Amino acid sequence: MLDNGAEMIVIDPRSTRGGHKYASLHLKPYPGTDLAVALALLNVVITEELYDKEFVQERTAGFEKLKESVKDYTPEWAEKISGVPAEDIRKAARMIANKRTAFLVNEGVNQHVNGFNLALAIADLIAITGNIGKEGVWSGVFPGASAASVPP
Repeated sequence: MLDNGAEMIVIDPRSTRGGHKYASLHLKPYPGTDLAVALALLNVVITEELYDKEFVQERTAGFEKLKESVKDYTPEWAEKISGVPAEDIRKAARMIANKRTAFLVNEGVNQHVNGFNLALAIADLIAITGNIGKEGVWSGVFPGASAASVPP
């Protein structure tokens, strides 16, 4: 995928080979603060209206509740908790939302107290960006993977 123009966003506090060698953007949140970053990504996609409006209207339920629930989770809020610069969170959200397809995964979401809610936030991000049911798109929360890869 990378050879065909995909960009990879790695969200991992560790300096990994994937993050160092292949990532277009490597966000390094403090351990256990991934949920704050995910909520801020949702906030940006929604407040900047980068979501797939047609997909959201036709194929989702509860969007207004989601919109209301993430309104206070700004990138600046997440930066204070996670250590990830607010501008990097905005850049990642825009990369995910502005690509034709996105492949979103997270490793070890069940390995900390916020794991379930993190999986839900990732699922919401996948849904509102319309990355469900597209040819060539495989999105979800998968064990053994640790990057969000954004094809062209």
